[in-house]
Amino acid sequence: MGFYWVDDDGWIFLPTLWGDVDEASVRNALDGPSSDGRLAITAVSRCRHREARAVAFLDKMKGRGAWVFGWCGAAAHDVQATADGGDLRVNWPLLGAVRAHGRGVHLSVQGEPMPSVELSVATTNNQQTAHLLFCALAPSFLEIIAAGSPQSEPSSPLFCSGVNDAKNPTWHVFWESSAGTRVLPLYMISFRPTQRYKRAGSPPPHEKGPGHKKVRFSV
Repeated sequence: MGFYWVDDDGWIFLPTLWGDVDEASVRNALDGPSSDGRLAITAVSRCRHREARAVAFLDKMKGRGAWVFGWCGAAAHDVQATADGGDLRVNWPLLGAVRAHGRGVHLSVQGEPMPSVELSVATTNNQQTAHLLFCALAPSFLEIIAAGSPQSEPSSPLFCSGVNDAKNPTWHVFWESSAGTRVLPLYMISFRPTQRYKRAGSPPPHEKGPGHKKVRFSV
């Protein structure tokens, strides 16, 4: 994690980067080919977390050769509360029981922000600002979770998280019991849909749109 300091209330401050990620790279990752001009980003801000949470996450990262990232969409007040140091809340109800892959926190994969954007936008109107979290992930051993599954915990102690598809995943799924140590929110992105954004006829949150491009971050 490099050099950092902690204030009297236990909040951690990091002048160094997490996995070579900064405000500009996160903005570029969202405001790229996948969004196709449909989003107007208004702000990118660092999330806050306490030292214990950051240390617990890094403990789960031990032995990993590369960073894994994902996007988390939810209602604006839930995203803001998490960015201010609160716990992640399950967002599967925004997908609905039929499309959700279990009853956990759904984060779209690094190169596919739009499925999570859809979840954030679903709770707003065209005049309201929506928010999205860019997170570092420690998925470890994965299991496949089918759409419509009522699962709310690992099916075996061997598994730490899930995906919707092993070869070409759209969603990472983390259970509420482990999301606090396996998902670390890094940045909150505030945005508004532009006139090019179409609610009706947009790809459903679990599907990939055309022309997506993965933006890679390195350690």
